[in-house]
Amino acid sequence: MKGKSKILVVDDDMEMRKALQFFLKKKGFDVHLAKDASEACIQFGIDSYDLVITDILMPGITGLNLIRMLQQMTGNVEFIVITGADSSENRDEAKTLGASGYFVKPFETDKLLEVIETIITSKAGEARC
Repeated sequence: MKGKSKILVVDDDMEMRKALQFFLKKKGFDVHLAKDASEACIQFGIDSYDLVITDILMPGITGLNLIRMLQQMTGNVEFIVITGADSSENRDEAKTLGASGYFVKPFETDKLLEVIETIITSKAGEARC
């Protein structure tokens, strides 16, 4: 199932995007990249994804607003938030929006992978019902 799961990584930091892409591809995921929320929305118009990993602070549209926008476009995607700007407000808002994970940079990739695998397993179970 893992190999079929499509993940979109949205972060204005190219090094972070590339590092996550390298790590997740090594784990068997189909990983796509977007440098900001606008590019992510364009990609969602072309393709569908199982999971979006988004930074919060990006030029233009924030990651939290991106979640709102994508939830209106499609109801069948999960979100993980990553940020270097941790705050109780960001945590609360991410939780309210239904984000399945919240990670503060720098974070442990193994912990991220655990959350991703839980999400993918859960989605696979929903598909069978």
